Amino acid sequence: MSSTSSRSSRRSLAVVALGATAAFAVACVPAALGTTGAFFTSNGTAALSIGTAAACAHGPDAPYAATLAGSAPTPTFWWRFAEPPGASTVADATGAGNTGNIAGTAPATGVELGAPGLVQCDATGALAQHASPAGTGFVALPTQRTRPGEITVALWVRAQPGATGGLVAFGDAATGPSGATDLVLGLDASSRAAFTVRTTTGAQTVRSSVIDDVSDGDPHLIVASLRATGGGERAASLYVDGTQVDTAGGLTLAPAIDGYWQTGGGDGDAAAAVIDELAVWEGGVLTPAEIESLYRADHW
Repeated sequence: MSSTSSRSSRRSLAVVALGATAAFAVACVPAALGTTGAFFTSNGTAALSIGTAAACAHGPDAPYAATLAGSAPTPTFWWRFAEPPGASTVADATGAGNTGNIAGTAPATGVELGAPGLVQCDATGALAQHASPAGTGFVALPTQRTRPGEITVALWVRAQPGATGGLVAFGDAATGPSGATDLVLGLDASSRAAFTVRTTTGAQTVRSSVIDDVSDGDPHLIVASLRATGGGERAASLYVDGTQVDTAGGLTLAPAIDGYWQTGGGDGDAAAAVIDELAVWEGGVLTPAEIESLYRADHW
C-alpha cells in the first residue's frame, strides 16, 4: 500500500456501493460472527455503525484470540499481557510454559501492564513500553535458544506520530540490552513498520512505504515472517493490517546467534508504544491468507 487512503481501507469492513449512481453503502458482515446489524448512510463515505455486543457475547476473547488459538502451527509462545500492574511475569497463553520475565516496571521508565487491550472484545489488557533512553523495561523469554531460520512474529501496536524504536527482537541478553540483535520488528526513523534481518551482506530491512503508517494513535496488526525459499536462502516479509507491504528474497542469513526473545529493540532502543497479543512461531510461517484472517478476525 502506498497511500493513506488505501491504508485506511484496510481497517474498514468491506463496503459495496448499491448501483452506479446510488449514494448508499452497506457493510458486508459474515452472519456467523453474530453482528446485530449495519446501518445505511446517505453518502459515499459509508460511515458504519455495527452492533458488536452479540459478536462479543460468546466470550471475552472472541473472535481474534479464538482465531489465533486455532492456528496451525501453534505459536511457540503467546503473551496476552493479561497480568495486573506490578506483576513480575507474563503467562504463555499456548500452555507451553514459555513465560516471559518482566524487567523494569518503574513508572515513566519501565514497562507497565494494565493498559487497555487493543483488540475487539479483549478484556485481558496490554503492555505499555516507554521510549529509550528513559525506557529501561522489557519482557524477555528467559530460555536461551538458537535464532530460528524460519519465524512469524505477530503483535498489535498503538503508537503516536513520530514514534521510533523496537517492538520485539531476538538478542543475546535476557536481563539487559543485547550486544547483538536479529529479527528486529519495530518502527523506523520515519515511524514506519520495519523488520530487520542480519544477513551475510549486512542488515536487510523490509518496511512499509507509508510514513506514520502505524503511528497514528490507532491499533494496528504488524506481522513479520522469515521463510526458507530453497538453496539456503530466505525471504523476509512484512504485513500491516493483514496486507503485505514489503518483501525481500534471496537472503543468506548471517551465522545464528544464541539468544532470547525480548520486547523492545533488544539493544535498549525501544519505541514508545502499547503492544498486545504478542505471538511468535519458531520454525513456522503463516501464509498470507492466515495473516489476513488474523486481522479480519478483529475487523468484522
